[in-house]
Amino acid sequence: TTIASPPVTFNAEHIMRASDGYVFLTGSLDQKAALYSNNGSGVPTTLIRYSASQAADNVFKGSRTSPSDPSIIYAYGKDGSSANFYRYDGHGTGPSIDPFTVGGASPLNQVNDIAVATSSGDIYYGLNTIGVYKSNTAPSNGTQVLSAGTILSMAINPAVPSVVYAAGNGGIWKTANSGTSWSQIRTGVTKKVVMHPSFANDGDFVFAITDDGNKIYRYAYGAWE
Repeated sequence: TTIASPPVTFNAEHIMRASDGYVFLTGSLDQKAALYSNNGSGVPTTLIRYSASQAADNVFKGSRTSPSDPSIIYAYGKDGSSANFYRYDGHGTGPSIDPFTVGGASPLNQVNDIAVATSSGDIYYGLNTIGVYKSNTAPSNGTQVLSAGTILSMAINPAVPSVVYAAGNGGIWKTANSGTSWSQIRTGVTKKVVMHPSFANDGDFVFAITDDGNKIYRYAYGAWE
């Protein structure tokens, strides 16, 4: 399916399927951050969000749903001169929190990924250059909980939401107390970290994609394989 026809260009970044069948596509449309929905069936061609201004680095890096309500959509990336976060209710048709800036206004900032706690609703943001910020479901700029340079990927243990992982240019960090303190569990550039949901109640099983030959590693019971 064609999302946009020349001379308009759409660059896809991420596609997400919610538990209720809705599919959301994020990326950049003609140098504007864009979010699409499939309205519950078919392919995502309905435009929900479209930036008001153009910039070469405007983009929605991805989207997530609320663990407690799949009709609440979170979209994140860069829109304008700072890292932005949006919340849309009713699968994008209802009220929105539109938007709030994470980590302060800076042209270098961009939300690369988020993790949402299943019980508290706390949101962790992985950002360019400044590490991890955290906020609750209310709109706010958040507070910094980890200073670790650029963070590219976030993961959370769905059974133990106080356990969160942050991966980026400096390696992988883990917190077991909702961001109060962190320990580095791997060094080196890490592009992606994923928590295996099937083993969430049986210790931490984490998969990581690194930059050393695009290898995949598994972290199980405190050791890498």
